[in-house]
Amino acid sequence: MGRAAVPSSRFGALPRLRVRSRRHGRYVLVADVAEYYRTLYTHSIPWALHTKTFAHLPANHTNYSLLGVRIDRALRNCQSLQTNGIPVGPDTSFVIGEIVLGAADFELMKYIRPVSALRFYDDYELIFEKYSDAEEALAHLHSSLGEYNLQLNAQKTRIYSLPMRLDHPWRDPIRRYQFGETDEAKQRALLGYFDLVFSLKEVHPTDPIVGYAISRLESVSLTTASWGILQDLLLQTMSVEPDSLQQVAVMFAIAYAEGHPINRDALQRGISLLFNRHAVQGHGSEVAWGLWMALSFSCTIRDSNAVRALGLMNDSAVALLALDAQDRGFLPGLDMSYWSTFMKSSELYQAHWLLSYEARVRNWLGTVGGGDHVMADGAFNFLRSAGVRFYRRVRAPTKQTTSAIPNWRPAYGESDLKVSED
Repeated sequence: MGRAAVPSSRFGALPRLRVRSRRHGRYVLVADVAEYYRTLYTHSIPWALHTKTFAHLPANHTNYSLLGVRIDRALRNCQSLQTNGIPVGPDTSFVIGEIVLGAADFELMKYIRPVSALRFYDDYELIFEKYSDAEEALAHLHSSLGEYNLQLNAQKTRIYSLPMRLDHPWRDPIRRYQFGETDEAKQRALLGYFDLVFSLKEVHPTDPIVGYAISRLESVSLTTASWGILQDLLLQTMSVEPDSLQQVAVMFAIAYAEGHPINRDALQRGISLLFNRHAVQGHGSEVAWGLWMALSFSCTIRDSNAVRALGLMNDSAVALLALDAQDRGFLPGLDMSYWSTFMKSSELYQAHWLLSYEARVRNWLGTVGGGDHVMADGAFNFLRSAGVRFYRRVRAPTKQTTSAIPNWRPAYGESDLKVSED
């Protein structure tokens, strides 16, 4: 299944777009919105769609005929009425983010005249002939974003003289790396490849090098022997580079679907270490991918400390994955008492509504005090009766499911990048 909203250009097209954008400029203002999705003010959505002046009229605060007001309300209802931040990852957030930044862009362009401009999600590149014009544009960018309660990341905002690099210096050596044709050549090449990747990571510690490098391997044809080496390298990566867990999981899924053997003992050990390290710190994404791998490859986690830490996590997505795993016998001894406290009517309208609903309709947890709190609630019983489920149980990967793997990832490519003409 593909994404509902996709960028107009692929991630790899960004250097080419930069070439075109910079062809007549001498200075580039590079800017980044600080923690954009996590700080986006939901009330700014009606400002963006209907203008701030109109949205601020008292009669319009609850005028639900206005699209912006309805979106604002829906977002707040999903996060205990909080107005700061929207979910990171869903296509809906991508579209909402574009609505607000598009309005900020419109405001900005009233005051500046760059030679050219482009925006990559929340990253800006504005090209100017004069340094003073770039300085003035920076002030206006601060002001335009401030109209929507947004701020720039000072560490990633700067004016540079052109020419400057068009792409990350680590991308080209990874992209051009050759893996050879014979099995022996591929085994040697894989070892050299990860040496290269880890050395580049030391030089650029904050860049997503490892995840990019693992994604590059999806097109490499593997034999059983070369997969054995890659499997060990991926398990090492799980331990030292948790940011690349999604790409590691994808590579395991591809190998499994192609018939390569999974070393379950080693994978179970890696997942247990992952839980022990990240569950106690509340790192939901890392733990969720570990659970996904346990479910996909039938890994039983017997480390009591790891299982105990899982049961204390305050994350509905983790809880549902863990309950799924426990239901299949992959998490023996899982203590579900903490999650059971959310199985009551009031929780259906709180932060853990997803857990409260799904765990009941799937009969994974019972209602506090007996009965069925989902059936007793008119709105949620309507969803239950209609067969609505928000969680899809994890299954072993197949060639059919892995053929759509690129669509499993967050859309981290270009936004609606527009390169202005002279």
